[in-house]
Amino acid sequence: MAHFRVLAGLTVLSAPGDHVQSRSISEVRMHQDYDDTTYDNDVTLLLLSSPFNFTDHVQPACTPHNVTHEVALNFSHCFISGWGSSYYKGLLQEAEVELVDRTTCNLSTWYNGLVTENMICAGQESGAVDACQVLIFVHFL
Repeated sequence: MAHFRVLAGLTVLSAPGDHVQSRSISEVRMHQDYDDTTYDNDVTLLLLSSPFNFTDHVQPACTPHNVTHEVALNFSHCFISGWGSSYYKGLLQEAEVELVDRTTCNLSTWYNGLVTENMICAGQESGAVDACQVLIFVHFL
């Protein structure tokens, strides 16, 4: 992992700017049940060499405190962000998308049963906004 670094505060790939913080990766932990055929349990944790310093440009992701808190929040939308396709020329993009129930996602006209209980399905039925070709970070409302 010596060749990889995690950057925070970056909004343009070609111009890091003054607000970027860089950390090396000390440890990588893939989910023990990750399936590279179905992408089930597609989550990995990275232990950084040191914590990021939170600033106006670097903030922690908000997560529910527990399952009860998650249910009480009644999520219906979330934000996705990432670098997008080359069309966006390396600019960080963000979009609000609707969470879609698994039954709908697994219809034969959608993902045909490929979405497991360990996955989040989000987007727009029109396909106008999605997370294709994006490093995905999900931020719930």
